[in-house]
Amino acid sequence: MFESPQGPLSLLQLFEGRRQLLLCHFMFSPDWEEGCVGCSMGVDNMCHLAHLHARDTSLALVSLAPLDRITPFKNRMGWTLP
Repeated sequence: MFESPQGPLSLLQLFEGRRQLLLCHFMFSPDWEEGCVGCSMGVDNMCHLAHLHARDTSLALVSLAPLDRITPFKNRMGWTLP
């Protein structure tokens, strides 16, 4: 199970009904103040999800940090990716 802003999700639910899933590990240790700078650069440069969705693919970023650490960082960075 994965914690998400929508509540717990199974691996199958991360597919969002699509045939493929890109599952990316975003390095963010529970005791870090911020996420990995390399991972952050990668997320800053990811394509619009519509391009993946058109290819029957979903994207999910996962991390070891709890949501209460991830959410403020995600908001500060202006990210909308799941």
